[in-house]
Amino acid sequence: MKDKKLENMIIITLVLIIGCFLFPIVFSIINNSQEGTIKSTVYGNIDAVKNLYLNEVTNPTSEIVLPFTLEYINRNYRTYCGNEEVFLSNKLEVKGIQPISGKITWGEDDKIVVENLKYRNYTCNKKASGDVECVKNSD
Repeated sequence: MKDKKLENMIIITLVLIIGCFLFPIVFSIINNSQEGTIKSTVYGNIDAVKNLYLNEVTNPTSEIVLPFTLEYINRNYRTYCGNEEVFLSNKLEVKGIQPISGKITWGEDDKIVVENLKYRNYTCNKKASGDVECVKNSD
């Protein structure tokens, strides 16, 4: 009987030790997966802004020009050409997670800049010549 209890204690101890080693690895995999998902979402939002601009600029009466900025404010958005707010006949079509705040700008140099695009758990940025970089929010 004592041998059975000792055997069970050894097995439980080994499982706990293995769990302690695996927890950080599993946690890292989950975090990397979440960050990858958010980066994909940002690229999807960039494509949606490009489509919105291109749909609007092909309208014969449109006066839309670059730089074109879409600013998210409390899950809604405003559009700007240069510093002037413009009202578009087309609507932004985005599937998936909507940003809470931040900006996506398509510049005159045909480069995309993302500034403080905030989601629930992440804030993402992209320089004109770089890739999207996201950091986990502390709140």
